[in-house]
Amino acid sequence: ALRLVVFILYLFPIRWNLKFACFLGRQLWKNYHRGRARTIENIKLSFPDKDDEWIEKTGRRSFEHIVMLVIDILFTPKLVNRDTWDLYSTYYNIERSKWLMQSGKGMIFVAGHYANFEIVGYLLGLFGFNIYSIARPLDNKYINNYLYGVRERVGQKIIDKKGATEKIDDIVKSGGTVCFIAD
Repeated sequence: ALRLVVFILYLFPIRWNLKFACFLGRQLWKNYHRGRARTIENIKLSFPDKDDEWIEKTGRRSFEHIVMLVIDILFTPKLVNRDTWDLYSTYYNIERSKWLMQSGKGMIFVAGHYANFEIVGYLLGLFGFNIYSIARPLDNKYINNYLYGVRERVGQKIIDKKGATEKIDDIVKSGGTVCFIAD
């Protein structure tokens, strides 16, 4: 079913799909009451000085962003390659990190759980870096396998977060880079 959805999405330009994703995010915000209530509660705890209008807008935009991220992930293999990567991702002050990864000394790379965080690991794999990303498997094994396939297609290696601690030392000692997202 997911492959059929991806096939249909690929029939339309990415911008149309992102607009559709915003629409779906707004529908989720309106109809997924438990998730909406949890989101509002978390935003209020994080930003106690903000008014209800700001909290509502921020929560709705976060739902839109989640669906847009799914579209981004699904379109990454189609759009992003060695010739086009800079159209979809911009980096600043990355030279030192690149040199450290190329040195073979191994390192731990921490990225923010922000925007399309998935593209960092994809690009590092695409350009031949020895990159391992720690991830929590999704509950649906078919969607999880598809997503892992997208991530690993260009050389990124995925480590299940359960048991990752035991593997990190060996990866870093062998010159690899372990990447994980910090919330």
